[in-house]
Amino acid sequence: MAAGEPESRFDDYKIYTTNYKIVGDHGIEANVIVPKDIKPGKHPLLVKFHGGGLITGTALYAPWFAPYLLTLATTHSAIMVAPNYRLLPESSGADILEDLADFWAWTQNSLPEFLASASPVPLTVDLTHILITGESAGGYMAIQSALTLPKGFIKALMLQYPNTQRNVPSGRTTIMTMPVPPSEFVDQHLASVKPGTIVSSAEPPERLDLMFAILTHARNEFLGKEKRFNLIEAIEDVSSFPSMWLMHGTEDEVVPVERSERFVEKLRRVHPGTKVRLTLRPGGHGFDTEMVSEREGWLREGLEWIEGEWFGE
Repeated sequence: MAAGEPESRFDDYKIYTTNYKIVGDHGIEANVIVPKDIKPGKHPLLVKFHGGGLITGTALYAPWFAPYLLTLATTHSAIMVAPNYRLLPESSGADILEDLADFWAWTQNSLPEFLASASPVPLTVDLTHILITGESAGGYMAIQSALTLPKGFIKALMLQYPNTQRNVPSGRTTIMTMPVPPSEFVDQHLASVKPGTIVSSAEPPERLDLMFAILTHARNEFLGKEKRFNLIEAIEDVSSFPSMWLMHGTEDEVVPVERSERFVEKLRRVHPGTKVRLTLRPGGHGFDTEMVSEREGWLREGLEWIEGEWFGE
């Protein structure tokens, strides 16, 4: 079972790391997470995108890797893949979506071969049963995957407090007890960056101040202002959408819970055939990261629901 404490969270797993793409001389990583006791054969795929506002974060940052995700993977002998991607503001939203497309191409074309070479246990990936999960910006990446991949390729999405709408100035001076720097802090950061610099991994608290400044002051120019970057609008332009379970804390200071309520309402209206489950719980951003499935009835019920969608026909 998945360990509860962050420092031991991956103790029961082997992690194989490779670059799924290289930009110039900068490699962007994908981490393949496999239970140590996995048996040979074909296994379903669980892809986990990390959060951090598209500005900070890294794929294997354990405090943001909820234990119940690992438990879920272990229960179903799933192979997990956790990629990094280029981060704002050094890169653009277009760069991030390019990384997303390249990651999925690598998953389909190169992951089976990489797994065969890296794992001493003969393993193959069942690409007909894919579940995508992600917290905050990771949920954004999961939804973008659903918008850009072929119909039916993804079985289901399990999202934790994703940012689904364009940021607006909030006027907040603190977030999660941390002071929010002024908008000029962002410009000073960019002025100090060597041209051509690429950042695709940052372990919090590194760049959290930058994230809070960009989000709070709605510096949307870095992600991009086109419709495709605003998920609540982008869902209008696809013909279908996979089953989705979205959970959100009602006291979230980073991504207001109303955004998830609006997104779900719009999704149900635009894609009435999509199965959608919305769970609102007391707590703030990251409220679920210390939870395991056995302790909370709502979480257990939600996991059972998403399992049915993941493995249903």
